Amino acid sequence: MHSSRASREQLREVQQRLQDIITSNQDRHRASGDMHRGDGFQLAFHHPFDAFVCAVDISCQLAMIKWQASLSIAVADGHLNQPVGRSHGPVFQLSGRQLEVLPRGQWRFSSSDSELEVRLGMATQLIGHILSQLSPRQGEVISYWLNHQRCEQKQIADALQMTPQNVSLHWRKGAGNHLEDYLDNVARLLQPHTGEVS
Repeated sequence: MHSSRASREQLREVQQRLQDIITSNQDRHRASGDMHRGDGFQLAFHHPFDAFVCAVDISCQLAMIKWQASLSIAVADGHLNQPVGRSHGPVFQLSGRQLEVLPRGQWRFSSSDSELEVRLGMATQLIGHILSQLSPRQGEVISYWLNHQRCEQKQIADALQMTPQNVSLHWRKGAGNHLEDYLDNVARLLQPHTGEVS
């Protein structure tokens, strides 16, 4: 990401938010993760779909503190046989190459399956662009929805102490329906895939 431009206080807030996300995914999805170089991080998942959900959540949670992540998502066959920081398998090579050239706040998807890469590549870039535009409140609404089993807007309103009208507005302006469709499409396309994801 872009930690060199951040104040020490802002960087600490970003690092804490990312560490919380890593810990949550380690607990929830048995993911492997670590942080490095300021605000850099890696997460590896056993199930590819979990990586996409996590990517949306990372962008939403960082939007809440007015920060953006450049995210490279990769899917490849194989298993994680070393700690994340020392792994050099195909998935890490794929994601690492993309990450080196990404502009701030953008997403890229790559895969050892070229057909899957074609089917998800452009949609993933567009979703990344949409999420890079989120306001803090839009990020909060979408992150809550994502982390509470895609709950109804009334539950979001009650939990975040917002009016249903404001939740609906933030959902709509944050492209919530498009995100929901995107994740449903990702789930369908990834059904036959298992293996290492970063």
